[in-house]
Amino acid sequence: NPFEDIQLPGFSQIAPSVSPSVSPAPTPEPAEDTPTLDVYVIDVGQGDSILLISPSGKTMLIDSGESTAMYAVRSVLKSLKIKKLDAVIATHPHSDHIGGMPAIIRTFEVGAVYMPDVSSNSASYSDMVSALNGASLRVNYLSADRTPSIQWDENVTVEVLSPFDDVAYDSINNYSAILRVSYGGTSLLLTGDAEGDGV
Repeated sequence: NPFEDIQLPGFSQIAPSVSPSVSPAPTPEPAEDTPTLDVYVIDVGQGDSILLISPSGKTMLIDSGESTAMYAVRSVLKSLKIKKLDAVIATHPHSDHIGGMPAIIRTFEVGAVYMPDVSSNSASYSDMVSALNGASLRVNYLSADRTPSIQWDENVTVEVLSPFDDVAYDSINNYSAILRVSYGGTSLLLTGDAEGDGV
């Protein structure tokens, strides 16, 4: 199973086990039409790839693992019948986060692309830039100063907490986009590979 599905906030609870003589109170189940924010953590081995599907069906892919993980990422997207990614975020330009991006960009329709304003001389970064240029996709550079939030779904808040424009970070890891995704009473903190200076 290449992914784990987490549904927020409309998730069902498991009733505690009780002795046969005691009847547990029925566990309330969410109504089938209760909208949820679905989070799929894709197993890409070393690296990260996370898919979000909003209550209205908008899609966001955050990172893509190494290029060798493309099969796992593509399998999840195809199993969910996803043909378009409304937003794609590269948290930082290390291969275990962007290695699969060229194939994603060439295989799926992509709406908006976001990444911090930091580059790399790696082959993975060059391949991603070539794919973006080939698809005529413009990069929206992420910073807590210039882009404090990403407009994705009107019911979901996506805050950009880092990086900052006026900070010279000591490593590419610390340029990672740190995002807080909030829906209802639940929020997720996504940190890329940010270390002490990036938090």
